[in-house]
Amino acid sequence: MRSVRWLHGYASYVALSCLLGTLSPAATMGPILDSMPCTPTPLVRTIPVGMSPETVTIDGARGRAYIANLNSNSISILDTTTGALVRTAKVGAAPSAIGIVGRTGHVFVSDDASEVSVLDARADGILHTARVGRNPLDLAVDNRTGTVFVADTDSGQVSK
Repeated sequence: MRSVRWLHGYASYVALSCLLGTLSPAATMGPILDSMPCTPTPLVRTIPVGMSPETVTIDGARGRAYIANLNSNSISILDTTTGALVRTAKVGAAPSAIGIVGRTGHVFVSDDASEVSVLDARADGILHTARVGRNPLDLAVDNRTGTVFVADTDSGQVSK
């Protein structure tokens, strides 16, 4: 699995900058990401997904891309080989982060409703949801242990 998320709200800017030939983040990003050259590549095609795609996470083992659609309260699941939309799954309000536990095939999606939805990557279906702290903006997966850590921004804690 490889997450393609740079910083909340800046992914479009970074992608656009790279298309223009240089990766130079906004001044507000400061030393977090320095300017670096990148090779511009032509846009191959666009794939319609939900409203306000926020983040993309790739599951290379299963050939899937998971896109969190912030204003659609859903995630779009794409086949990475064909680019075809496999399905759209409803999740909680304003999904913002996605993580995948490779060994179990579980996909975790955090949302503004203080929940994490758990999906089965093999069947692309929702297994259940779990309550976490307030405003879980990001999450990280320890693939060695299968543990998911959720950063609960408004409560000042990390859920596990």
